[in-house]
Amino acid sequence: MDLESEIKQEDHYIQIVLQKIDLVKPNLIFVKEDTSRKAIDALMAKNITIITNVKESVMLRIGRLTQTINCPSTNLIASDFILGKCQSFKMESLAKKSLNKMVEDVSTNII
Repeated sequence: MDLESEIKQEDHYIQIVLQKIDLVKPNLIFVKEDTSRKAIDALMAKNITIITNVKESVMLRIGRLTQTINCPSTNLIASDFILGKCQSFKMESLAKKSLNKMVEDVSTNII
């Protein structure tokens, strides 16, 4: 098997997985393992945030808090898959938070 056919197979597999994910229309996906760059880019293009390398204990806690089922395989995703919801979940960029803190500190020192 040559490298080109391997790349085509990966692209085809990613498209299948993206179609399954698109059925349930999530905003955020937590993944236990690492994810290919192609998959991350494709999800970002669909405005879906993916968080990779999440510990299993954290995944179970998120599942419990959002009342969703942790899906062990993309083969189990179907249009009737129940998404979890969390009204108080928010995402915050650490770099932005640090920058805001630095600006506050500088403002405090100037006065």
